[in-house]
Amino acid sequence: LADLRTAIRDPLFADNAPDLDELRAAIDHTPVFVQNFLKLYQNHRTAIDNVMR
Repeated sequence: LADLRTAIRDPLFADNAPDLDELRAAIDHTPVFVQNFLKLYQNHRTAIDNVMR
């Protein structure tokens, strides 16, 4: 849950961030999707960091 909350705090999601209940539901009902989302988000952050260097 902590990793997902951190990812959702990114300004990219500022206009439409899910609340805590929605995040918990995603973890409970779609755990594979959540894991893939977190991998995708981490790769996105890595790419952004590399571009900014």
